[in-house]
Amino acid sequence: MGVQNDFVIKEGVLEKYEGAGGSVRIPDGVSKIADSAFSRCSGVTEVVVPDSVTEICSHAFFCCTDLRRAVLPSGLSAISVGMFWGCEQLEEIRIPEHVKKIDAFAFEGCTSLRTIKVPESVQEIGAGAWNGCSSLVSIALPSSVQI
Repeated sequence: MGVQNDFVIKEGVLEKYEGAGGSVRIPDGVSKIADSAFSRCSGVTEVVVPDSVTEICSHAFFCCTDLRRAVLPSGLSAISVGMFWGCEQLEEIRIPEHVKKIDAFAFEGCTSLRTIKVPESVQEIGAGAWNGCSSLVSIALPSSVQI
């Protein structure tokens, strides 16, 4: 589940994951996940982000090719640019109820993602948010969304 030594954390910001992979639980107290913190961590299969995290920066999980599941914090307000770009095995994602924006290319190349339910709180979806999601068969969008 990830031990404290697996993370480079400075002043509450998780800058880099250096663990072996598998199921990873980010430590409580982390408030932000930096750009590309998990980039190309192919052995990571699951990530559980605690509610203390309020911001996840762009490309945080870029090309985590074995990532199947991510549990996002309830207070997250945005899915950033390319957050899950190239996560080919991502099957399950629940977008938290407080998210207002899904940035461009957030889920680009998530070829195993089959369904998405966008919460009523989302007001804006960036270009190409689901580009290359070849298995996507269902997407539920609220009427408030600006595309």
